[in-house]
Amino acid sequence: MTTQIHLSRPSRFSAFKTIILCLLAGLSLPTMLYADWDGGVKKPSTIEKNGRTFYEIESAENLAWFMMQVNKGNTGYNAVLKKDISIVDSAVTGKSVKWTPIGDADSVSYKGVFDGDGHTISGVYSNAKYAGFFGFIGPGAVIKNLNLQNVLAQSYFGVTSRAGLLSSMFSGDSVINVSVAGTVSDTTYAGGLAAIIKSKAYINGFRGDVYFVGKAKKYNEYIVYSEKQVAGGVAALVMDSVKILNSHVSGLADSSEIRGMVGGFIGIDSAYAYFENDTNNVNIRLNDSPADLGGFVMRVAPSATADFVSCLNRGNIQGSQSYVGGFVGYSKGNLSFYNSVNEGEIKHPGSITSSHFAGGFIGCMSANGQVSIDHSFNMGNIYSAYEAGGFVGLAIARLTITDSENAGTIDGKTAAGGFVGYASADSSLIIDYSRNVGTIVGRYTGGFIGEAWDTIIIDHSVNAGEIAGTGEHIAGFIAQVSGKTAKVDVRNSTNMGKIITDGGADVGGIFGTCSNCTATNCENYGEIILDGKDNSKTANVGGILGNWGSAINCRNYGNITIDSVGSPTVGGIAGLGTVQGCVNKG
Repeated sequence: MTTQIHLSRPSRFSAFKTIILCLLAGLSLPTMLYADWDGGVKKPSTIEKNGRTFYEIESAENLAWFMMQVNKGNTGYNAVLKKDISIVDSAVTGKSVKWTPIGDADSVSYKGVFDGDGHTISGVYSNAKYAGFFGFIGPGAVIKNLNLQNVLAQSYFGVTSRAGLLSSMFSGDSVINVSVAGTVSDTTYAGGLAAIIKSKAYINGFRGDVYFVGKAKKYNEYIVYSEKQVAGGVAALVMDSVKILNSHVSGLADSSEIRGMVGGFIGIDSAYAYFENDTNNVNIRLNDSPADLGGFVMRVAPSATADFVSCLNRGNIQGSQSYVGGFVGYSKGNLSFYNSVNEGEIKHPGSITSSHFAGGFIGCMSANGQVSIDHSFNMGNIYSAYEAGGFVGLAIARLTITDSENAGTIDGKTAAGGFVGYASADSSLIIDYSRNVGTIVGRYTGGFIGEAWDTIIIDHSVNAGEIAGTGEHIAGFIAQVSGKTAKVDVRNSTNMGKIITDGGADVGGIFGTCSNCTATNCENYGEIILDGKDNSKTANVGGILGNWGSAINCRNYGNITIDSVGSPTVGGIAGLGTVQGCVNKG
């Protein structure tokens, strides 16, 4: 994480005094003299390095000379910083001296090597249609070992505006060990590294401490205004394959006035994004935004792909509309997760009458896509006024989850599941060798799935979390299966969690209500308690099946307690359903 240090501006006498004292003491002069750049230019010296000629940048005047040469067409010039450089020594504002981006047009895209050599450039103010320290970074360019601090990139040119702290448009080769800290303000596409990445880019060791600011003036903000505006801590839009390794983005988006789309790393992935050993720590809270929100990617486009290996989301994310996910808000493409963790709190406090979904990993995965989740963990609490899942809020695609665990509290006012809140009629789910230990709360409440409409297989899995139902269908694994074509099998699995509900319901250790469901070689050890407040309600309760379905070679060891529920139908194995070769010891 980049740390910003704001220094008060010394007087001219103080700077002069420092120089004199250093000379008298035989000391070298400070590497950064705190005085605003006056617009002057000075040609730097050169050095040969690895068969290339590099201009040695030691001052703002050297940097300005280099910028002018590139913008005149010398796009392959190389540079290496020899000192820290301050263009503006105080906090940058719209009144600061303006910096012209290096490569300020597509025709003069920068194509050289810019090596910061571990040094810092601070106090950069860019106000342009394509705003940033660089404007256009072109094919073959390498930016490395550079720190940018106290940067303000503004672009007020309508729907074609682009702004990024490092660059506006990136078509280069690689960005290695680069950090940025500053503000991107009022633009259609806004990014920490770039507004748009157009090339096959390699990014390693990027650190972003990025502010996206509109009307609000808080620390580390993503603020965007219209539904067409997109923001990302690395890039707003990715148009080609990008690899992002060993990188970290932090920040905060917090405003009731924002109307836009935000991803902690990427706004829209329209091609391929590969993440490895990356961390998102951006907190996003956009209560009035109609768009989707994601800790890593806001949206994965149709036919696009995003892969996550050993990644961590620590950002808390809250949105009142559409889809909210700890890693991905809304995916119409393909996703894979391996050894990845969500620790952030994901909230969707919208209306219960609206179809809004929250998931620890994915808000919504749409039809025609495929998603695999392997050896991954949700540790964060998930809440939705509609439907919530520990990993996926809404599944409308093929989903496979293996060797994974939910430990967060999942609270969905309509449906809640430790793994999936709602699986639609177009979904196909396989979950095996997985475990829920989190508390699940909701109307249709299941340790693994809240409500489902299509094919599901769960094998060799365990629910050990408490299931606290507030409505009609409650179960250790799947609360409700609807649809005549749905076919659901739970095999070789065990419920150990307590199941408790406050009213009439279909309640089972494995299934709540399901006509075409089969539990095979399953066990229930969890206590089932119906503490009804309305004795006019009815209930169907069983150690394995609540209402309908089949139980084959199953065992119940849990006790069933019913209080103040009228006309209950209760069985050690099934309230209603088909039982074959089962044993009740509860």
